[in-house]
Amino acid sequence: MSEIERGDCASRPRTTSHHHLWWRCAIYLSIPTFLIIALGSFAITTPPFGEPDSKYHLASIYCGQGTEKGMCEAGNSPHTRYLRADATGSVCFAFKPYRGSVCLFENNDAFYSYDEASADSAGTPRAQTDSTASSGKSAAAQPPNSSSYSASASKLLPPYTRNGLIETDIGNFQGSYPQVYYAVQHFFVGNETSETFRNIRFVNIIAVSLALATLIALLPARRRPIVWISVAITMIPLAAFTVASINPSAWAFYSPLIIFAAIASMFQQHGWRKWALIFFAAITLLVTAGTRTDAGMYCMVAVLIGVLAGIRFTRQALRFYAVGIAIFALICIAALQHPTIAAYVDLSNVFNLFSTAISKDSSSHGLLHDNAINLVTLWTGIFGTTNLSWMDLPVPITIPILTGFVTITVLWYGIRQIRWTQLLGILVIIVNIAIWPLSIASSRNIPIEYFVQSRYLAPMIILAVVLIGWNARPAFLTRNHAIVCVGALTMAFLITLIAIYQRFYHDPITGQTWWPEWAPPFTVVATISTTSFALFCTCVFFILPRIEPATTADENAIHAARTAHSSPHAPHSHNTWPLQKGVAAEQLTTRKQAINRRSIHETFDSENNDKMPTSFR
Repeated sequence: MSEIERGDCASRPRTTSHHHLWWRCAIYLSIPTFLIIALGSFAITTPPFGEPDSKYHLASIYCGQGTEKGMCEAGNSPHTRYLRADATGSVCFAFKPYRGSVCLFENNDAFYSYDEASADSAGTPRAQTDSTASSGKSAAAQPPNSSSYSASASKLLPPYTRNGLIETDIGNFQGSYPQVYYAVQHFFVGNETSETFRNIRFVNIIAVSLALATLIALLPARRRPIVWISVAITMIPLAAFTVASINPSAWAFYSPLIIFAAIASMFQQHGWRKWALIFFAAITLLVTAGTRTDAGMYCMVAVLIGVLAGIRFTRQALRFYAVGIAIFALICIAALQHPTIAAYVDLSNVFNLFSTAISKDSSSHGLLHDNAINLVTLWTGIFGTTNLSWMDLPVPITIPILTGFVTITVLWYGIRQIRWTQLLGILVIIVNIAIWPLSIASSRNIPIEYFVQSRYLAPMIILAVVLIGWNARPAFLTRNHAIVCVGALTMAFLITLIAIYQRFYHDPITGQTWWPEWAPPFTVVATISTTSFALFCTCVFFILPRIEPATTADENAIHAARTAHSSPHAPHSHNTWPLQKGVAAEQLTTRKQAINRRSIHETFDSENNDKMPTSFR
């Protein structure tokens, strides 16, 4: 593969001007920068504990590297820990749309609450879980400073405290989640709660953006636009809200996309880029598996789909990759030994689903019907059909309309060039996001929304989007369509940001408002972030597809010439054109001083005009 096909801006042909080279590199660096600035507004606008299950994950982060004096100390049982007050109890505004986040800084049950009636055998009161706190069965106490906690306020705490710490069982103390994410995020714990949330959120935003930028730098040039476009159309609102949070799903959202693109492109790259893609995919798989178990399984599915989309099904290719496929199969077999994955892929659940579908039990049919309808809503939740935060932040109806329109527009161009390997990969995705969730819900005889949320299925939806458009040409969108897509996504971004601000800024009960003291006013944040997201979309939909190397023009010229030569109306010539035998195509890919896009057609004609039949001139 030539340097032009690889799209390496550090190894451009000498005929390319330095101005064009620096412009290309500037665009590559600007795209992730604009994305970081845009997502930073979500980290600022969302208050502490604004993401779902934030108490659980904050407690797990405090204990991410084991017990530590003054932060995470051993509890009275193996399943409890003594933690700082901000990681225990309930969130005052969770599941309460009528409460603003200002209650976090009032003297109420913002950070923890307790029930004196719930005591263990030793008579020590236990910390209350979020579920019991929301039912209103307990009294509450609150230290004076809600953004940080000091031992001087220990006299205000209930009797189950120790050195200013509170015992709780809310956290990853039984190994329900992998520990890698919590161990890494423990390094970014600050002295105050708001500082901890700010640090971790921006770390997640930067990590995801840099991971995507690294992938783009390693991909072939013609694959780069569709990857960034897939990121853009699936970003608003759920992905942006989750990536800019402390939830482990922030690392899992785009991991299957990264692994699929790396594996599928590995078969088209040569030299160090090929091995760099393999290494990058392996690191992403290990990190994601250490974040969420289901996300690790999704990444293994992405590897399989990447092989289907990228491999050339020839005897030589299959023989070469047989060892790698065998190793991957052994890894899958080993992963099935994990109890969570084994329960997820239990075939008995599938048999139970089909038996329920053909049974005559009306109640089972009704539950299966409701689960199927709700499952579709969970699929489209990434585009705004489900609520955000603690499921108490309604998304305006205009957001799914705008994002859905852009997604359908992009997928329409991808479907027109879809191949059978992509269809097979989509079938695998449907099995993962439809058959298995329905089978588990049917076996447990419970509504599907009780154990599945949109953010659990979102990584596979993103993978389906990039898979459908994988073979689309870089500049497949017309100028008018690109303008509409940029405008619609920018509008959806701004509406989402305003909805989050209105949900948490004002408390209608007390009439007080909240906004971070360290942040500029919301108007400034919204203006800068919306402009940055508009520039991000402009680069992705307009500039990037049109600055990629001339390989797409080469392919267009070769395809047109082959089509004309194979036409029954073309006159026969004894001077067989070398392109038909692949000679000219080989020259195009091996010649190091290839021309840039502007002059591709003239050079192509001048070099091959004497060998070209008369009907081609």
